[in-house]
Amino acid sequence: TANVSPQFQLRGMIGRAVKSSLVSDSAYNVEKNYSVDGTYAINPRLSLKGGYSAQPRRYIYSGPVPVNTLTRETRHTVFSGLEYKRSERLSFYVDGGHERRTAPGTLFDYKNTFALFGVRTRF
Repeated sequence: TANVSPQFQLRGMIGRAVKSSLVSDSAYNVEKNYSVDGTYAINPRLSLKGGYSAQPRRYIYSGPVPVNTLTRETRHTVFSGLEYKRSERLSFYVDGGHERRTAPGTLFDYKNTFALFGVRTRF
């Protein structure tokens, strides 16, 4: 995390995880994560954020791999959002973005656009 200026914060992340797989018949999968995002405080109550992440994943099978089986995938996500802090305990936010998944063949490819409106509270 880097505080570029008093109003702008930039964060980067690199990760790798080995997980059991519930998506396919694979024994486990190896997932990597590369992301960067930034937050800009327009004023003390209003902030704008945005970022990008890429998540390549490789599925490991314990035996022969059948035809048309998911062996690897990559998800690319671009997102942005706006948050309004009504008080220290209450804030409202709207987020949106676009996700694209690519895999060998076209059977497992998809695109997704999402939007979210939320309320955050702290006790």
